[in-house]
Amino acid sequence: MVTERSSTKRIESGKDVARYLVYFSKLNDPSVTREVNLVNISGTTLYKKHKSVCDKALVLQDKHGVDLVRYLKFFLSKFRLTDVNVERLLEIQNLIWYANDVQIKAKHERVYNYVLKSVDNIVKDCIENDYVTTKDYLKHLIEDNKLGAKYLSGEISQYYIAGIKNIGKLVRKMDRVNQDTLQEVVKQQDKLLSDMQDAFVYLKNTRISIISLTNEKLNERLNVRKNKQQTTNNSK
Repeated sequence: MVTERSSTKRIESGKDVARYLVYFSKLNDPSVTREVNLVNISGTTLYKKHKSVCDKALVLQDKHGVDLVRYLKFFLSKFRLTDVNVERLLEIQNLIWYANDVQIKAKHERVYNYVLKSVDNIVKDCIENDYVTTKDYLKHLIEDNKLGAKYLSGEISQYYIAGIKNIGKLVRKMDRVNQDTLQEVVKQQDKLLSDMQDAFVYLKNTRISIISLTNEKLNERLNVRKNKQQTTNNSK
């Protein structure tokens, strides 16, 4: 069975399994237009019909480390809430599909977090060194042969570098140390870029331009700093 990072929610009884099944079913039902709140779901009828399978489902959480809330949500994304489907809740094939989904999501989350960490580090450097665009900052790193060091330190990830347009051509203009440091990133650019876009599509349902994303975050920080300065000046 798969062990995973658990959500903050823990299911305490078989009746709660039924409640979550009803809850996620209503969330997925386009005909339900009113707001659905878990506290208003009883699940009693479903539990009476499927007490055995609902009670047994707790084993996934208590003995095998499965995030049961997440599994139920996954199950209801694949199957409609019918009596036949509820009885399939613990079928091994569904659990295998779920385990694969957990692994896929974990991979996408790692890539996504690497990219966001890179964006945050670049924005911080831009603020501290008075760069107002990401392009100017990256130009400085490339012309001064500092991009390789940023990569080795973990400040800028391989996924971020792969998202820089014409990175192969730009790296060839750098010194030998940087060329050697970044050669694998350049070789794998297409795969790294694809992994990054897949992660954002999977987690955020969008594709990105890495430079545009960084500029957006940089502008937010610059505007915050500008507003603070104006507030300070107005209070004098």
